[in-house]
Amino acid sequence: MRGFLHPLGGAFANWLLALAQNSEEIVMTSERPWGLSVSTSLWVAVLVPLAVLLSVLCYDLNVAYQRYTSVSHLQKMVEASAHLGALVHELQKERGSTALYLGSKGQQFRDPLEAQHKATSQTVGALEEALQALGPQTTSEAIGRARQDLGRLAQVRETSLSVSLPPAESFAYYSGLIDALLDATNLMAREAGDGPLQTRATALMLFLRGKELAGQERAVGAQGFGAGRFDPGLYRRFLALGASQDALFDSFLHLAEPALADTYARLVAGADQEAVEALRRLVAEGGLMGVFKGATGPGWFATASQRINHMKEVEETLIGDLRTQTSAVITRERQAFVWLLAGAGASLLASAAVAFVLLRHLLGRIRGLTQATVSLAEGGLATHVPGTGRGDDLGAMARALEVFRQRLQEGETLKADRDAERLAAEQERQALLQRMGETLEREVSSVTHAIATSAESLEAAARTLSRVAQQGGEQATAVSAAALQTSGNVQTVAGAADELSASIQEIARRVEESADIARTAAQEARQTNDHVTSLAQAAGRIGTVVDLIASIAAQTNLLALNATIEAARAGEAGKGFAVVAGEVKALATQTQRATADIHDQIENMRAVTQGVVAAMAQIGGTIDRINTLSAEIAGAVGQQDAATQEIARTIQEASGGTQEVSQAVVGVQAGVRDTGTSAHHVLTAAETLAQQNQTLRKQLAHFLDTLRAA
Repeated sequence: MRGFLHPLGGAFANWLLALAQNSEEIVMTSERPWGLSVSTSLWVAVLVPLAVLLSVLCYDLNVAYQRYTSVSHLQKMVEASAHLGALVHELQKERGSTALYLGSKGQQFRDPLEAQHKATSQTVGALEEALQALGPQTTSEAIGRARQDLGRLAQVRETSLSVSLPPAESFAYYSGLIDALLDATNLMAREAGDGPLQTRATALMLFLRGKELAGQERAVGAQGFGAGRFDPGLYRRFLALGASQDALFDSFLHLAEPALADTYARLVAGADQEAVEALRRLVAEGGLMGVFKGATGPGWFATASQRINHMKEVEETLIGDLRTQTSAVITRERQAFVWLLAGAGASLLASAAVAFVLLRHLLGRIRGLTQATVSLAEGGLATHVPGTGRGDDLGAMARALEVFRQRLQEGETLKADRDAERLAAEQERQALLQRMGETLEREVSSVTHAIATSAESLEAAARTLSRVAQQGGEQATAVSAAALQTSGNVQTVAGAADELSASIQEIARRVEESADIARTAAQEARQTNDHVTSLAQAAGRIGTVVDLIASIAAQTNLLALNATIEAARAGEAGKGFAVVAGEVKALATQTQRATADIHDQIENMRAVTQGVVAAMAQIGGTIDRINTLSAEIAGAVGQQDAATQEIARTIQEASGGTQEVSQAVVGVQAGVRDTGTSAHHVLTAAETLAQQNQTLRKQLAHFLDTLRAA
């Protein structure tokens, strides 16, 4: 039974924990104390008080069970005390019989003594069986000492029968053994605890002590009466034993129940007590002198034994009463334990059932709110929120969640409207960028085509100018050779005047042709200068368009940044829009970089164009100088013609004219060389302009592709 209580509490607690573990846990997304879910926290809040209640009930059950087992053990001790009392009674008679036998020097009372030995031995066996029933935990020092003294009983009997044991030693042995057995009854009084049982056990212990003193008094009196007189020590001992008996019996009567006190008065305090009192007075008056007035040892022994036998009856009555009261207490404690066990079990089961039903109901409602919250978090705006019509705290939570759901639904509607507006704006921006790209492509293509055409014309004119300059140089060389020949052969001038006139006319024609070529080159140079100027203006317009594109890209970047900020404010719902805004921002940044590259290329083209304008200005100046020189050559040829006509008049004038012609030819050669150099420069500039125009076409195509991709 002792091992039943703690497994009961443990099994019940395990059952409650199993109920908690089998319930579905509701995991909340907010912070939870000690990492517990709401369901676990509620189960803990219920199970901890139930566990405390279970512990208190188990403690009360254990206390009740301990009382029950203590009283049950006390009942066994009462039975053992009955056997102890029987053994003490037989030992008391054996002690008195031994005292009579030793007092008669072995001449009397041998047969009664041997019969008493047998009776005492039988009670010793019954006591051993009772002590075995108590168990080893009841073993005390007094019982151990009593068992040790009982082990010497056979030896003491043998020495007593052989009259080799002094009466004092015999008395001391039996008294010590009886005292040890009576000390064992104190254990019963301690085991009885507080209350009526302890009072009855204490009264029994006092009565047994008084009865033992009565037995000692009988033995001392038998010794004194048997010896014919009381020596002073024996006399004092006899009187002290009588006084001690009276004190113990008075204490017994004070504790005993009235019915038990009446039994004592009826059996002991009557004629037997008066007879013993009369013998006591005889000893008190004449014991030292041996004046007993006819009283003998056997008479004293018989009177004292009759009184002690009546005490034995009272002892049995006391033990019977204690046995009855112990049985009643056992029955009462057993019933109390059973009722407490039944009440505790019913209370725990009822509490657990109520807690389980309430928690399941509460957790079901919380689970419904949790599922609705999770569904809303996953985007299920059409989710039904249960419990909005309840008036408790969970109903307030449900209503708040319903308001939150409606706000989310309104937010989704607004977001859809904003997305539609943003999509329309994006489409409009794409269309604007497309139109701007097409316009830019048309304008820049027209400009680059004009630049390419002008560059080709400039290159052709430069090649023609270079070829004319080369021819002019060759002709000037021929003129120089003719002039030298004329100067070296003045004598043949006259004869060759006609040929010279024809040559001069040819020179005049060639010079006129060179002048025409120079004028044409000057006109082409001016046209080239105009085209280059137009190219510079077109580059400026392209720069304006590029600046406009850069401004649009910056605004697009700013709009993408604002969209990213709005998406961040929207949280999880704006993540997709944040990705699109990031891509738009990246395209705007790429557009800015491409625009910057185009701007750099346009700046390079402007610089090259300015160089071409400067070179064309130099070419125009050179051609103007060639034109001037051609005019001068024409004048010189005219003069030569006039001189040729006058050759006939004077050879000196012809020689001087020839010298002038040589000098003029040298100037023409220098002018022709300058014209060739300028033509080469114009050709190089035209090729560079064509290359820059091609680069501009590629950059423009890349920019337009990027713009269309955006």
